[in-house]
Amino acid sequence: MGAMLRSDPMTLCDMYIQPEAAFEILSGLGEEGCVQFHDVCRYAEMERKLHYMEEEMTKDNIYVPPLLSEPKALEPTETRAYESAIEKWSNDIIAISTNQKELEKNYLGMTEMHYVLERIGPLLDIESSGRLKVITGLVKRQRSFSFEMMLWRISHGNVFYRQTSVDKILHDPETGGVVRKVAFLVVCQGEQLSARMEKVCAGFHCNLYHCPTAHSERVTLMSRLAVNIKDLDAVLRTTRFHRCKALRAVGRQWPMWMIQIKKAKAIYHTMNLFSLDITKKCLIGLYTIITFPFLFSLMFGDVGHGFIMFLFAAWMLKNEKKFMAENSNNEIWNIFFGGRYIILLMSLFSIYAGFIYNDLFSKGVKLKTSGWSHVSYSEEELLASPVLMVEPKDYGLVYPFGLAENKILFENSLKMKLSIIIGVIHMIFGLSLSLFNHMFFKKRYLIILEFIPQMLFLCCIFLWLVILVFMKWFQYGGAKPVTKESAGCAPLILIIFIDMCLFSTTKPVAVECDAYMFEGQQSVQKTLVFVALASVPIMLFGPPIFVNHKNKKNRVKVVVETSNFRKYQAKSIENAAAVAKKMEELEEKMDKLSESFGDLMIHQAVHTIEFVLSTISHTASYLRLWALSLAHAQLSEMLWMMVFSKMALQDASMAGGPKIVVVFAIWAMFSLSILVLMEGLSAFLHTLRLHWVEFMSKFYGGCGYVFRPFCFRAMLKEQVKEKMEICPSSKRNQGR
Repeated sequence: MGAMLRSDPMTLCDMYIQPEAAFEILSGLGEEGCVQFHDVCRYAEMERKLHYMEEEMTKDNIYVPPLLSEPKALEPTETRAYESAIEKWSNDIIAISTNQKELEKNYLGMTEMHYVLERIGPLLDIESSGRLKVITGLVKRQRSFSFEMMLWRISHGNVFYRQTSVDKILHDPETGGVVRKVAFLVVCQGEQLSARMEKVCAGFHCNLYHCPTAHSERVTLMSRLAVNIKDLDAVLRTTRFHRCKALRAVGRQWPMWMIQIKKAKAIYHTMNLFSLDITKKCLIGLYTIITFPFLFSLMFGDVGHGFIMFLFAAWMLKNEKKFMAENSNNEIWNIFFGGRYIILLMSLFSIYAGFIYNDLFSKGVKLKTSGWSHVSYSEEELLASPVLMVEPKDYGLVYPFGLAENKILFENSLKMKLSIIIGVIHMIFGLSLSLFNHMFFKKRYLIILEFIPQMLFLCCIFLWLVILVFMKWFQYGGAKPVTKESAGCAPLILIIFIDMCLFSTTKPVAVECDAYMFEGQQSVQKTLVFVALASVPIMLFGPPIFVNHKNKKNRVKVVVETSNFRKYQAKSIENAAAVAKKMEELEEKMDKLSESFGDLMIHQAVHTIEFVLSTISHTASYLRLWALSLAHAQLSEMLWMMVFSKMALQDASMAGGPKIVVVFAIWAMFSLSILVLMEGLSAFLHTLRLHWVEFMSKFYGGCGYVFRPFCFRAMLKEQVKEKMEICPSSKRNQGR
């Protein structure tokens, strides 16, 4: 019972292992996946280098063959050999990549300069005085128009600008992609204007190159550049070949290296934790294993649709081992497969709710003749009177199980009241769980100042509404011989509830009827409302006043303790670290007790207002059980009547038989896609909302930690999303 109220029991223990056996023991624990350790860095440097080589292989589209079998963790005796091999390949690839990038930068610069000399050179055959400044370079084609406009604005039109009509496609070594650039020529007069033009070029990230004005000098320079570009191109091809060769060699060993190092890294990460203080971890458990499928079934209740869901869940359970071994990467399938047991419970509850609703693919199954089919009027009376009260003839004829009819006019009122009843009970149960929280955390003052007022507020208003519903069901009916207790004199619950909250007097539905269900009901209701309203100030002011008074008394005790420690105990302690630790503990105590009364009031005011308003909104939120149930039933009935019945069953000709086969396939497809899949997902999300907001908000604090066991399978499947931090000593960014 304790595990249901709190969480699954966990054991906090220290492990003392001989160094020689530590690796084997941790390797076995990792295979089992039942122990959780703190995360500390180890082997991160080798993994970082492997990730770097993976990125380089991705850039060059190097094929990495998959592993046929999963290797074990890297043995301690092989660690040095692995480190040497990975270090060698990593350094080689870093050196080759760095050299290749420098060569590509030089190649790019020479290519751009040759392009500028070729395209801009003929424009420089002009006579220029010493005051004219010539600027040549390249700008990106997509920014060339903006660049030209900026030059004109800065110079106020006192500039000569030309650009070539043919752009150049170049390879960018920084990004690895291609870029289109165009060569330009800028001629201006004066040092100040020239400096402004150069600033504009720098702002647009233009590459500037000096272009000789003499024709002979340009020809000589272009010929030298052509030779250098040709030689550099040959060197680049050789460098790329060696880089590809090295990456291919690494790619053949990379998958095995990565898995072995990940396992060994996890083991050594865990071994480094043995000297640290371990904090308790817990797995949060709720009662939702039953309440979740039950509330889902109230919205999805249909025998046929529930049976289809049951077949799907049974198929997943039958092939469970096969699907677990496949390790699918399909996220949607993993979600369905991970919830296979809850889907099984949802299907079973839906089948049960379908029998209660008497709903099988929107059709009712009559187990026994209903008493409502035996009316007490003759045919002449029915034809003579336009309006008659239809009551069952045989009041003792009770339907054996569930409902006799599944029509919306009959189910509407019943399902609406049932949703309110179930919602109030569900919220009272959630609020009751907060009592165990107060007892567990030893905050017993909250039982009197918070739990009891909250329970009184919820019960005096909304539980009373549920009691009124049951009183109306049992007190009024067609079998009652007294006029005031007949069905026609039954008061309206909603009107009584509204008048109760407004302290108004309820009027009877008819002159011969009573306004209330019993004598003194109005006085009882006024008392209940008064108790509910009186509990609000207790919730609002009680806990802050008590905590503030308790903090004052405890602060005095801490001050006295600190003073005594400084006077007597601190002098006798020779260890300065122990003195500092003790003083730090006393300061932490004082900080916890120093919360102001205003902060306490603000926190409690928000909590109280949220609770009072949420009781109203949450009760109304449970009406989704009624709305989605009716919507599901009506969609199912409409699909049967408009598709299957109208298009196939009503056809009495020779083509009726083949039509039934074809239309049945269409009806089945729509039933699976709309009623089972979409409506099932909708009901699932609404049920999730009812638990997370309406139910869990009454007691759930969200404290603690998620249980993530030390498990190789989860690590290799990447189910554990948190990445291990890199050691401070290995945060070197080599080759990046």
